[in-house]
Amino acid sequence: MVLWSHPWIAAALSPEGIRLPPEMPVGVVWTASLATEMRDDELEAWGAFVRTGWGAADLRQRLSDGAVIVRVWDGAILRGTCVVRPRGGGLWLLETLVARPQRLGWGAATMHSAVRAMWDRGGTSLGFVWEMPAAGLVRAWWRGWLGAAVSVERGWVWRTAAASASCGFCPNTEAWLPVRPPPVMPVVVEGPGWAAVVTDSGLQDGWAYVLAASGAVDWEHVASVGGWRDLWYAGAVAPAGGLEAPTGSRWRWTGEVVVRAVLNLAGRPAPPATAWITAEVSSGN
Repeated sequence: MVLWSHPWIAAALSPEGIRLPPEMPVGVVWTASLATEMRDDELEAWGAFVRTGWGAADLRQRLSDGAVIVRVWDGAILRGTCVVRPRGGGLWLLETLVARPQRLGWGAATMHSAVRAMWDRGGTSLGFVWEMPAAGLVRAWWRGWLGAAVSVERGWVWRTAAASASCGFCPNTEAWLPVRPPPVMPVVVEGPGWAAVVTDSGLQDGWAYVLAASGAVDWEHVASVGGWRDLWYAGAVAPAGGLEAPTGSRWRWTGEVVVRAVLNLAGRPAPPATAWITAEVSSGN
């Protein structure tokens, strides 16, 4: 993968880490902006590029914690983008990495621009979440790409047992209803002895991502809060709750592995679980 070929990234994968900012590839033109610095039409154009369903106001809310939108340009044409989000202690997270067209080097240029944007703002470590088929884990290990891994988990999915079992707010479906998820993301849903932190995908596809859970969660109630049909969760085991006799939990492993990794961790403790809870803007295909 060209993405991993940059010398800074190779050095950041080492136990010693690196204390110098990355040198940018020659000819890469990029910008880094806060959402507050962008006009509504700029944010909406960016949202269209990453293919999210969120509008300008929603995007501002989700990127209001100092997150930086990095964009790579080919003249006036946007070719790649991502978000880098500060999480304290020099740690930033990489989110919403999109490059089009693919396999032409725009993804690598965007990744390298993200590292530089983070570094210029005081960041030293870059965290990211990597989803892959289980077989891909072996390939990643063989090529040395797991040097930055701080945890390896599984991806789990759950679907509501409601009669319609369909998205309550997805356009162009027979079950479409004018129901929207809560406007502020992530949202905390609580019950007696349990709690879950959930964020909507923003893709108008009925999916929500469970970012944290404790206790035996009433997942049907969680789904009803946002009109969600499907829930996704990353963890070593499926979250508690959602039992359905006699088969047990309705959570099912997707067959994918979820790797949380940090570039340039350099011997420091792995980030706490709360560091990964953000209002990430998901990208569409």
